[in-house]
Amino acid sequence: MRTQFLIEVADTTSEDLAAAGIDHATALLELNRLFVAWVETEYHRRTHTETGQTPLARWEAGWDRLGHTPAMPTADELTEAFLWSEYRVVAKTATVSLHANSYQVDPALVGRKVELVFSRSIWKPSRSATTTRATGKPCRTPSPATRTPKPDRKPPSPSRRRRGSTIWR
Repeated sequence: MRTQFLIEVADTTSEDLAAAGIDHATALLELNRLFVAWVETEYHRRTHTETGQTPLARWEAGWDRLGHTPAMPTADELTEAFLWSEYRVVAKTATVSLHANSYQVDPALVGRKVELVFSRSIWKPSRSATTTRATGKPCRTPSPATRTPKPDRKPPSPSRRRRGSTIWR
């Protein structure tokens, strides 16, 4: 592209655009228009020395070999493509930890390695943001684990705070 297309386009600076009264967006649209025209008239029609085919013919032959043409992904497929995942081993308590949050999972998964799939765009992973996969199949959405205090234990009183070591005083 550098030796074929860019040599045909005039080198332009911001000062040149300002002097001509053209904003950056308009200049980019013009560059894109020129590039598309070059690809369609020059690039797609030249035979490649290694493959012996034009790029357009090779592209079409690849889809013929697959038996279908390219298709736009669905919203769900696009969402799935941008999810993050991390692997965890399920603890004896049927919980997994992810980003300082504990999640309750199916007890049948205890001791197994599971994949936690989540969206990084959500700051704190929530019930709707995290799913569990074991052996590549979705299991279920884990629920945030809550700790229940033992009924016979009292919460520590503020007056009985533990003091630090006296060595460094």
